[in-house]
Amino acid sequence: MRTVFLTALSLFVLVLCVHVPCQACTSFCLETEDGPVYGTNLDLHIGEGLVFVNRSGVAKQGYLPSASGQVAAWTSRYGSISFNLAGREFAWCGINEAGLVVSTMWLEHSVLPPPDERPPLNSGFWVQYQLDNCATVQEVMQTDSLVRLTQDACHFMVCDQSGNCASIEFLEGRMVFHTGDSMPVKVLTNIPYAEALSHMDQDTIPQNDPGDSIRRFVDAAASVRSFAQPCSVSAADHAMDTLVETVVAAHTKWNIVFDIPRREVYFRTTATPLRKQVSLGGFDVSCEAPLLMLDVDAKLEGDVAESFKPYEHDVNLSLFRSFCERWGIQLGEEEAVQFMQFLESFQCAP
Repeated sequence: MRTVFLTALSLFVLVLCVHVPCQACTSFCLETEDGPVYGTNLDLHIGEGLVFVNRSGVAKQGYLPSASGQVAAWTSRYGSISFNLAGREFAWCGINEAGLVVSTMWLEHSVLPPPDERPPLNSGFWVQYQLDNCATVQEVMQTDSLVRLTQDACHFMVCDQSGNCASIEFLEGRMVFHTGDSMPVKVLTNIPYAEALSHMDQDTIPQNDPGDSIRRFVDAAASVRSFAQPCSVSAADHAMDTLVETVVAAHTKWNIVFDIPRREVYFRTTATPLRKQVSLGGFDVSCEAPLLMLDVDAKLEGDVAESFKPYEHDVNLSLFRSFCERWGIQLGEEEAVQFMQFLESFQCAP
């Protein structure tokens, strides 16, 4: 089964890097008197997905082997809310109980680490691994000694409860990060952070700006800096307005805001633009509780906590197979079912 998926997901990367014109995701973080508020857009030609309430205390493992044949294995320390494009465990972004937020953005410039003794994780598993295990930006950066990103040309923006943020990129085969004084603007789009910052500082936007990555970086930075307190709108509203009006792109599908101090999430989608909200604190995330999920495009409004339902194999499998088909991944029904059964085998740790 792992051989089948190694082949399939390698093909996925080829499709992502070659056939998708301009992914245009944007992430940023507002500094407020009450704490950090994080906004992120998913800009993709597909928008189906599921929102999961992930539990703590679950024993999990990866499925890709390291150079020595080892796979990643861990037990989730924290519960989380994640937004998943390909189903269970494939997190695109999320927030955990400790107040850590992680979001994914495509980065064509990525050069991932070569195979070594560290177990590899694709981007979805890498994000969920961080949400499961880490409370701070520093802890996320330290995981580079334990696992390595593989296959996916991505970079990430990570923020924690203290308001510390970092851009995490893989360039020339190693992790490169900007944080603290080296991250004066808490924004990330689809260009290496240092390059985007240089253009902003020089007040230059080149004519060749694929996906308007530099322009979105500059516009998001201006919006972040324009938020002053007291303000007639809340930080969450300002962040959502920035996502919907300022950095929106041709393929924007999801707008998501994380109020980190309150562990609250606000989201809307192109397919269902009604604004929904949910609080992580309103869920039981102990291992004995059921794994909960919600269609990201559910035609709901307001607090949607009561609309989350226990995990359904068929719904998750359908999303996963649809994702594979849309990316041109040749995967038989039997292999897809086997992989879902592998994910569903994750149980509470002793």
